[in-house]
Formats: sequence, C-alpha cells, structure tokens
Amino acid sequence: MKIAIINQFTTPEAGGHEINLAKLLHKKGHEPVIITSEYKNPNLTNYKLIKADVKKDKELCSFKIIRLKTIFAYSEFPIVTGMDKIIAELKPDIINIHEFFQYTSYKGYKLAKKNKIPIVLTQHCYYFPPSFLNRLGMKITTKLWGKKIIKNSDGLIAIAESSSKFLKEVSKNPRLKVNIIPTPLELDQFLEIIPDFTKKSESDIFRILYVGRVDERKGIKYLLDAMSIVTKRFYKQKIVLDIVGRGADLKKFKRYARDRNICAKFHGFVEHQNISKFYKKANVFVLPTITKEPFGNVAVEALASGIPVIASKLGGLVNIVQEGAGFLVQPKNAEEIANAITKFLDNPLLLKNYSKNAKDLGFRFANEPINSIIELFQNLI
Repeated sequence: MKIAIINQFTTPEAGGHEINLAKLLHKKGHEPVIITSEYKNPNLTNYKLIKADVKKDKELCSFKIIRLKTIFAYSEFPIVTGMDKIIAELKPDIINIHEFFQYTSYKGYKLAKKNKIPIVLTQHCYYFPPSFLNRLGMKITTKLWGKKIIKNSDGLIAIAESSSKFLKEVSKNPRLKVNIIPTPLELDQFLEIIPDFTKKSESDIFRILYVGRVDERKGIKYLLDAMSIVTKRFYKQKIVLDIVGRGADLKKFKRYARDRNICAKFHGFVEHQNISKFYKKANVFVLPTITKEPFGNVAVEALASGIPVIASKLGGLVNIVQEGAGFLVQPKNAEEIANAITKFLDNPLLLKNYSKNAKDLGFRFANEPINSIIELFQNLI
C-alpha cells in the first residue's frame, strides 16, 4: 500500500506518532509518505515555530517526508499550500489525516473525496484547549470542516478512549463507529534492553527516570518533591533522578532541585535514536503529568525496556499502566509518587516481577496497534 500520512508538524529527531507509524509501515513492506508543514512541532521546541532541517529528515528516515510551503502559522495551526500537486503525483492508495480541526486535515479530506481515495482520520486530542485563542480557532475550524470530516471519513481511529469520546461528543453521535487503536510505536531499541534489577548492596545506584518536556504541566515539581521524600527515607541508598528533555521551565526546575539539595541530573534534549541508553540504566520510570494526555509514548517505551512505570491517573495513561507493571497515582501528589517508589526500593523481588510484566506489556504494544491499523487500511481499499 502507498499511504499518505498528513499532519500539521513532524519532528523526526523526537519521534512522534506519524514518524513511528511510517517506520512500522515501511518495515511491514508498505510505502508511507508523510506530508506536513515546514515546521517542527512547537510543543517540542519551547512553543516556538522552528523550520525543520530537510537534510536531517533524510538522515533519520527511511521513508519520504514532504514539507509543504507554509503561508501562515499560529501556535499549532499551520496553513499550507501545494498539497494538490503532491497528492496528484503520489496517487496514494489511502490517505490518513490527523486531528479533525487542522487545516492540513481539511485539505487532505477534500483531496481524498475529489480523487476518490479512502480516507482515515486519526484523532489524538480529546478536548478544546483552555487558551482563549486556541480554543476559539479550534471551535471555528470544527464548525467549518471538523464535523464534516468526522461524519464522512471512511474510517476513524482514536488513540485512546478519551479521544473516541471526544469524536462522539463533537459529532453529537454516541453511536459513531470509532476504532480505538493505541499509538503504534517503533520499539525495537527498547525491546532489546534486558534490565538487571539485582540490587547487590546499598552502594548500588537506584535510578529514577523521567523523559519528556520540562514544564509545569508535566508535574516535574511533584517528582522532585517525591525524590526529596524518598532520599530521606533511604538515606544510605544512593538514589539519582535522571530528567531527559527540554522545556520552558528547565532553568526553574534546575534551581528548584539545587536549592533543595535534590540529586537530579538534567540531561537536556536527547535525540530519539539515542535515548535508550537512559532506559538501560533506569530502575523505575515516573510520569507525573498534571494534565490529561491522550497517550504516553514514553511510558510505553519504558515498559518495552522492562521498567515499571509510575504515572498519574489521568487520560490515556490509565489504559497503558496496567496492574503488575506499574502504579497509578493521584496527580499533584508527591507523597503517592514517593510511596510507589518506596515499594520498589523496599522489595527487589517486586521490582523484578514488575519488570517482567512491563516487558511483556511492551511486546503487546509493539505488535497489536500497527497490525490493527494495517488491517483497517486494507479493508478500505
């Protein structure tokens, strides 16, 4: 199959849904092409619009990324031109658009209908944003074309139950047929990791890992506070918190950790193909977000690495972190995070068992989503 994957932003060096989808489709013998704007994802670049490095696209990807001329972009809403010509040249078997409210989705939808190409909408977002301008823009585009896209697409994918519910609410159709398929992830570098959680002595380092944006919404403060609690409980054990990622609040949290004498190492941004080295060393992974997220790629990567996950009981994380492979905690609760970490420090056998379960769960996430997506695509052609 030749699949045109259309989305608003693509940042190969940071992974992402469309990159992982294209990698896995290519590995399965299909021909994916990503059609996107000129920019990187602003959520990964401190909310700034930064033009992508086309040379780097080619270095990092075994498939084609086509970047369209972007005539206007505000926040996460780029307006592109030239898609008509690209679709005419590609002649894809199927078009996969992402987020019903995006202009890129509208253009892809119109061209699919014009050329009688099956179209599948993949929905990630599951709420109207709190920011006034973003919310207003999304409400307008939902009215202009979003509802039509939901109603008339040949197939609908939601990456989590929350995204499916959002599609039904927007379309005002509780019986809308939506396929709930988690984000397909290219997990080979993580599945290859064989963790050794044998704690030989108190001199061994116990490593806690966080990977993601470093900003207030990710709950970094509560993780640092939990780290402070844990190190006081286990003052003879060397415990290190590794924080991998960049963000608007990086300097603030570096200062917060330093002022409280918390042993936290901030490693900054690490390209996705190099990130497995941190998972290899980690004993526990913590994702303390305080805002709902439709999915948690890094949580799945941790599971695939055989690392138990402690995550906030919010959004799609509830469907990822399953019993026996990690713990769900209340958001904004450093004490609960600390208690979950304490269970693993107190009981190495529990850590070992949870590690095995995490690895098994990781294998499921590596295979089931992409196979379900391919089956859906093939049934529509």
